[in-house]
Amino acid sequence: MHIGADQNIFWNMFNDLRNSHGSKQGTYGFKCASFCGKSATCEASSEETLDYCNMDPIMHPTGWEEANPAEFVTYHANYVANEMKIKKLEKMQLWGIWDANTGKCTP
Repeated sequence: MHIGADQNIFWNMFNDLRNSHGSKQGTYGFKCASFCGKSATCEASSEETLDYCNMDPIMHPTGWEEANPAEFVTYHANYVANEMKIKKLEKMQLWGIWDANTGKCTP
């Protein structure tokens, strides 16, 4: 079980996968990782290789206070915990926009 901030947990586990260089077969469902089409961290089939790329930071901001809702596609209320995440989402006009009846967000 991992306890703590979600970003730290993710990157610790992800770096464990990358640094295993295939020595921990089946680590987190993958054997190797490849950054945006570059060489993989080990030799494995494409099914066993996690291929990942950076997301555009303007389109997908992670907790920025000055993010512009008119410019982003996703927003991760990061760098805060619990009720403070709600405050960030409210500031970005994203809290309370989910309509359970339609199953969609309402602007």
